Amino acid sequence: MKKYKRLSQKDIKRINFMKKVRLALKQLSVFLFLIIFIITFFVIGIVYFYKFIDKETISSENSNNDILIEKIKEPDELLDSEKEELEILEKSGLAAREETKKSTDKKEFSKKNLNKLNSYDFSEWHKTCPEELIIVNSHNLLDKTHIIKTKLCRNKEIAVCVAEPLENMIVAANKENIKLFISSGYRSIEYQKKLFENQVEREINKGFIEKEKAEEQAQTVVAKPGASEHNLGIAADFNGVLDNFANTKEYEWLTKNAHKFGFVERYTKKFEKTTGIIPEPWHWRYVGEEHAKKIRESGLSLEEYVYKKIK
Repeated sequence: MKKYKRLSQKDIKRINFMKKVRLALKQLSVFLFLIIFIITFFVIGIVYFYKFIDKETISSENSNNDILIEKIKEPDELLDSEKEELEILEKSGLAAREETKKSTDKKEFSKKNLNKLNSYDFSEWHKTCPEELIIVNSHNLLDKTHIIKTKLCRNKEIAVCVAEPLENMIVAANKENIKLFISSGYRSIEYQKKLFENQVEREINKGFIEKEKAEEQAQTVVAKPGASEHNLGIAADFNGVLDNFANTKEYEWLTKNAHKFGFVERYTKKFEKTTGIIPEPWHWRYVGEEHAKKIRESGLSLEEYVYKKIK
């Protein structure tokens, strides 16, 4: 039988000390592991938190873009208008529209008269004319005291007299698988002022020109405050105000059917000298069914049509 050596008191103390050291190291390793785990978790949490914040910010900005489509898209509209819109419209098939019936009355207008109509003073006419035949442009500004009664149509503010026929037109188009949505309706004069000043600034920065010249150029793209039909609430811009809208089936449908609901295409290449505005195939103005039909049959611009009624 083996004999075991009796441990001395000194050995016992050494063994106990080593046990305590091992226990302390074990506890320390557990503590360090917990510290590292907490720090790692905290760092990962911060990273994901900021990613979430960035995502929410982008989502919020995109949401604002959707909700404020008029306020965001309209400046884009201005930028788009600076591109070669005339060239785009020449390819859009507008020639087919110009083959519609033209009355002999149209021929009575001299070229000189046509070029002067966009500066003709319609103020006397405005005193007695119906709301839907008011002419607004850079020479016939809408009076700031003019009261516009509006209501919502497809979540866009529009003049009360336009809301129902506009809704009816959109519904009728939808039945023929034509999707129309309103990008812009009524604009306050204050908002129009912001749009115009924004475009003037673009013109200045683009060509390093004086403010007066920049304002003149800006007016071919954005109407001055009080000079836009949107300030009257009787016009609607459709489907995102896209350059190629003239090439779409939606535009084709409007050219064939809009007059049935009282709408006319307001700014075309054909009437650019008369209106003083570059072509905007997305812009349709309400004049009432009776006048829309007569304007379509006559081949006249709204200015020419009203001028003939005055004279």
